[in-house]
Amino acid sequence: MIRLMSVLMALCVGLVGCKVGTVDVGGRLMPVEETEWQLTELYGEPVIAADPMPFVQLDPKTHRMTGFGGVNRMSSSYKFEGGRLTFGMIAATKMAGPEAAMKIEGEFFTALSQVQTYRIVGSSLEMQNGGKVLARFVAR
Repeated sequence: MIRLMSVLMALCVGLVGCKVGTVDVGGRLMPVEETEWQLTELYGEPVIAADPMPFVQLDPKTHRMTGFGGVNRMSSSYKFEGGRLTFGMIAATKMAGPEAAMKIEGEFFTALSQVQTYRIVGSSLEMQNGGKVLARFVAR
């Protein structure tokens, strides 16, 4: 009985360990890194009517974030350790676009520069600073 309990505990620890850095999307476990994350909320406000929608993607091989802010492509280095996530300086193309899209993009870039932690809630990825959700994403 003790041996069975030990095996079950090891299995549970192993399963929990496998889920670190993953999110359940429709029954599929997807890694936080390598997944394209579409922005759905910024500073508590829904991001709607952006076409195409802003997104980020984290590459674990190069430790680079790439994405789209709503008008311009962007990239940055990042550090992803445990519950911490931080971005380096964001480089972006310098194209002009509609005023509303430029506003969202500016706020998005500012939010990314302030990220200190992340959290997975259901099938969403939250990027936070001091417990405050700066940006919320869904996998696409």
